[in-house]
Amino acid sequence: MSKKKMSYILIAGKILFYAFKAAPIYLIADCIGMLLSSSSFVLGTLATQNMFEAVTSAVQQGKIENNVIWAAILMTAVLIFNELMNGICNFLAWPANLRIRGAFRERIHQKISMIPAIDFENEAILNVIQKASQGAENGISLYHSVSTLLFFYGPYFIVMGIYLYNLRPLLALCIFFLFIPMLISQILREKIFSILIDKSVPLERRLNYYEKEIYQREYFKETRTLGIYSFIKHKYNETMELYFDKRWKAVHKIQLLEIGLRSFTLLGYGGVLYLLITSLLQGYITIGAFAAIFASINTLIAFMNDAVSNYWGKMLENYGSLRNFLYFLDLPEDKGYVNDINFKNGIEVCEVSFRYPNATQDSLENISLQIKNGETIAFVGQNGAGKTTLVRIVSGILSPSKGKVNVDGISITDYCIKARFQYISGVIQRFGKYKMTLKQNVVLSDCESNFDMAKLHKSLEQSDFNLIEKNEKLDKGIETILSREFGGVDLSGGEWQRVALARGLYKNSNLIVLDEPTSAIDPIEESLLYKKFRELARNKIAILVTHRLASAKIADRIVVLENGRIVEIGTHIQLMAKKGKYFEMFSSQAKWYI
Repeated sequence: MSKKKMSYILIAGKILFYAFKAAPIYLIADCIGMLLSSSSFVLGTLATQNMFEAVTSAVQQGKIENNVIWAAILMTAVLIFNELMNGICNFLAWPANLRIRGAFRERIHQKISMIPAIDFENEAILNVIQKASQGAENGISLYHSVSTLLFFYGPYFIVMGIYLYNLRPLLALCIFFLFIPMLISQILREKIFSILIDKSVPLERRLNYYEKEIYQREYFKETRTLGIYSFIKHKYNETMELYFDKRWKAVHKIQLLEIGLRSFTLLGYGGVLYLLITSLLQGYITIGAFAAIFASINTLIAFMNDAVSNYWGKMLENYGSLRNFLYFLDLPEDKGYVNDINFKNGIEVCEVSFRYPNATQDSLENISLQIKNGETIAFVGQNGAGKTTLVRIVSGILSPSKGKVNVDGISITDYCIKARFQYISGVIQRFGKYKMTLKQNVVLSDCESNFDMAKLHKSLEQSDFNLIEKNEKLDKGIETILSREFGGVDLSGGEWQRVALARGLYKNSNLIVLDEPTSAIDPIEESLLYKKFRELARNKIAILVTHRLASAKIADRIVVLENGRIVEIGTHIQLMAKKGKYFEMFSSQAKWYI
């Protein structure tokens, strides 16, 4: 996936703007603190010169004068001021970090909620999201780098440069040339790390995935019972070796470059000391100035190295991830009309075809279908027939590759995401088992503070969830946390599915989708539940996806899919009389119950 080129200035400007919006007061205070801290180091150099000149004068006169005492007092005051400002800067940095990190993460979450669902089937987009997460974290580092360079090191170097220039211009010029090798080193470092990020992010995603398979509870039973832990561990180690190999090659190349360039810096350092001594002997500077500069030269070189290698270097090193963060924020969003969709006029599927990214053939091909308001319709077919994909298309989760799905005369994907899903509810096969309370698991679609208690109990009852007062596991009723990890309890597979059903029933909807939601419930209970659901879904559009064809009999119409095409449509009686694909599938399943 190609990325548009963005300059350092553009990237830094946008990131700093986002950071400032997150914590303006803290950032202003932090910058003022750094400016004052920087001035304390300059004052330290001047106070040192004043101190040595006072002491030299006292030695020459053979007695301690008042100016020595005042010079010592000034020196002490500057040191106290320096420590105080360092403490204040450290204190202000922490809350600023928290606010910037929170704001950047919120931007990522908000953006993810607006990205078209098809993008999550695209590896390139998933890599962009991973890189954006790194960029968000590095945005904090960018703020610290820029603010430190502008408000701490910048003023310090400018004032010290003027100070040295006034003593002897050649001193200031030599100090300036010490920057050049360090600067070249960091430019090369940025180019190497930008390439490294692009190559290593897919490996990082794979490592994260293998880690989940190793330790997360949902994989635990299978990895133990089938003895596949060693296989996953081998894949993890194999990927880790590739990851570290790429990082080592990049770091090795950078270190060799830095060793060569730092040797020039060391020679420059020796040159500055030589020039300083000759300046004293030739009378360009006083003994006090010599002592002050000599005492400050290590600090000056250390600050120069820190500014270029750490702060300027971090800016360049993080350029790639910051660029990816901004690129991610610029990805196209799923926008559209904000009108309500009530589905009162039904749904019209018009010659829809769909192909997933990187697929070689269509998952759906030339599908046309009318779904009336108040109708219950079932999608059936063998695995891979396209049932779930069609549901995603009809409900507006995915956009068709060709054709359109019209609701109230407008393509459903022309509505904004909020409008599109405001009156849609559903229960899918891989539903969420949220590690929250029972109440929160059911009322997720509402603001918790505005939830309807009577509606909550009714939804649990309609889904045949055990009555709270009879369920000994739920010792805190609807406030019981459904996770042992957080001091609560766990539910059986069937109980979790009933909670998911209650969640789907709780939300106000005009279209409700059940996509294989009852796999952990036995066929008899499933049949009873679907019959109850048929009554509850009256006056709504209800779409069922099921492998158990006996449950599909409750539908007003059954749509039979095969290889992404509709091959039959009708009621159960009509399709059985036709003796086609549906009859074949139904008869095959019926044998298991005879």
